[in-house]
Amino acid sequence: MIRCSICGNLKAPDQFYGKRKECKHCYNTKRKKVYRVDYPVSVTEKECMTCRCIKPAAEFYPKPTVIDGLDGICKDCKTNARLLRVYGITLDTYNEMWLEQGGVCKICGESETAVHPKTGAIKGLAVDHNHATGRVRFLCCSMCNLALGNFRDNPDLMRKGADYIDMCNEMEEA
Repeated sequence: MIRCSICGNLKAPDQFYGKRKECKHCYNTKRKKVYRVDYPVSVTEKECMTCRCIKPAAEFYPKPTVIDGLDGICKDCKTNARLLRVYGITLDTYNEMWLEQGGVCKICGESETAVHPKTGAIKGLAVDHNHATGRVRFLCCSMCNLALGNFRDNPDLMRKGADYIDMCNEMEEA
């Protein structure tokens, strides 16, 4: 039996995390107090820690572990950082590509219809890129981008798939 340094109760060793002196219950209670915001803070604007612009609260992702409930970096800066890290392009470059394509998929010519599972908002067009070289090609809708990936960016395999569909359509018509 081990005595908890917070509540003072004697408890079995399995009621402690590793060599911690406080029991699991006291440790978890203490952690909840650190992260819980007991009072509502209403924020209408906030300064982004990256771009230093003051923006409306809607321009920040929610983050319940901070007092104002909002992330310190605005959505645009987060998106820009992800685009730079993953594809080597900026948000400005993405927006230019989007405008050049008229806001539609380069393959099917349709607008994006895929919905983000958490926010319920329509997703932006996907950045299509060569997986071998990392070179960005164009913007595609989710369906076309997934199709390219499923065909492993192989034109011959895509032609075989198209031939297969043609063959099946001809069989149905006969």
